[in-house]
Amino acid sequence: MTKTPRCALGGRRGARRAEAVEGSFAQAIAGLDPADRRGLHRAVARLPVGPTLTAHPTEAKRVTVLEIHRRIYRHLVALETQRWTPRERDDILADVEGEIDLLWMTGELRIERPRLADEIEWGLQFFRDALYDAVPQVFDRFTAASADRFGDGHTVTPCLRFHSWIGGDRDGNPNVTAEATCDAPTAGPPRGPPAI
Repeated sequence: MTKTPRCALGGRRGARRAEAVEGSFAQAIAGLDPADRRGLHRAVARLPVGPTLTAHPTEAKRVTVLEIHRRIYRHLVALETQRWTPRERDDILADVEGEIDLLWMTGELRIERPRLADEIEWGLQFFRDALYDAVPQVFDRFTAASADRFGDGHTVTPCLRFHSWIGGDRDGNPNVTAEATCDAPTAGPPRGPPAI
């Protein structure tokens, strides 16, 4: 009896595990006929996804606090791997302690109502610190799920367009003028994604 190499076990069985994940691309694509690549292309062409960013003056948490939370999270995720030497692990733990100390010294809530410029900066924070990392991961997961179902050799990318109410939500804020709305998209354009 020959043993199947471990690397060969991922394949279709790995794809079936992915299909079991509620809300995953693999689960959504699982019901499509594997021979109908054109059907996938048609479905994706009709499926626009458009998350809308908004920042509201009632948002109380400061961007600084959210950045500290994100750094703590990244350090904790790094600790989950077993690749660190004891000294490197201690260094990461020291970084976590330093971030927690910084968090204790940082006022968590805004003392004064944010200005429109603060609202714009708040929205751009998500582009810089989250979306530029997340979007390629979303596309990679979609590509992997479609390749598992339809095989390699075809390219189809879901339509993803971001929208924003930031600086344009006229809900009684007297600072949101026509001029402010025109200025919002260019007030602090997000830095481009890192080169891949």
